[in-house]
Amino acid sequence: MQVRYHRQFEKDLEKCNFPELIQDVFVFIEALEHTSSLQNIRNIKKLSGFSSFYRYRIGEYRLGFRLTDTHVQLDRFLHRKDIYKKYP
Repeated sequence: MQVRYHRQFEKDLEKCNFPELIQDVFVFIEALEHTSSLQNIRNIKKLSGFSSFYRYRIGEYRLGFRLTDTHVQLDRFLHRKDIYKKYP
């Protein structure tokens, strides 16, 4: 799958002070690029009430993304207490 990054996602990563979390994000991105289906990746859940929005769990952080026909758009990377207030 082709992966695209929203500017806010990049800002969220810059604010993160945990290098091990950032490393886990890059592992997830690499897994996205090499998979043909989201069902092959663990810790992904579809957000209720939205047709193409998902979240990926990394410890106490969540990565919000959306799936389209042609690509995956990574939108936000926030703590679990904030992600559902600010995304989608």
